[in-house]
Amino acid sequence: MILASNFVQSDFNQIGSAVIINDKKNHISYILTAQTFLISNEKGSQILVGQNQIKAYLLENFQKSLNFTLAKCQEYLQSSLNIEDFIYYKELEVGQSVYMISYQEGLFQNKPFISKGRILKLLKNDQNDNFTIITDCYIKNSLNGGGLFSEQGKLIGILQNIVNYVSEGVFCELSIFTPILLFDQLFKDLSNQKQLTDKSIEKFGLIQKLNKLPSYVQSQLGQQNPKL
Repeated sequence: MILASNFVQSDFNQIGSAVIINDKKNHISYILTAQTFLISNEKGSQILVGQNQIKAYLLENFQKSLNFTLAKCQEYLQSSLNIEDFIYYKELEVGQSVYMISYQEGLFQNKPFISKGRILKLLKNDQNDNFTIITDCYIKNSLNGGGLFSEQGKLIGILQNIVNYVSEGVFCELSIFTPILLFDQLFKDLSNQKQLTDKSIEKFGLIQKLNKLPSYVQSQLGQQNPKL
């Protein structure tokens, strides 16, 4: 999981967490991260990966994308994740143990931060897809774009947002992730075609229309005791 994680930087020096996905068959590395820290997130925009600042370029316009950004790297990088891993895997379950790996703001931004938690709730969209994952992973000062992994090391989500609240005088937070399974068609196309096809872009456009946090999550923002 750690080998698949790194931090990325935009042209304007904004920092985010990221996940490295390798297409071994075609010898290509892709960078999966959030889009909220990017001032420029249009197709072809550049981001820099890790301390060596390897260049990567966005594959599509990700301005309205559920906080999801995918870029193609100029160099083949080391990673424990392969693109085939995203095509077939079992459904998620409430109560399932998970690990979040991200990079943090400030002094320790060059070192991965690991937090173990569990899935508290799975929210579905109108098409009955798992649309949002809510966990209790501790992520204070973590940068958006960090990966959520299963105990088997499989990537299942990307950090999207945080809900902070106070319960009986104790500061708590819920971490909200975008499920990777929503974008299975994108990974299938990259693996088989080495590019995004009209089919995957069409599905991506449908997801963009549903880009707002579900009303359930929005209603919990700022609440003293979010209801699960």
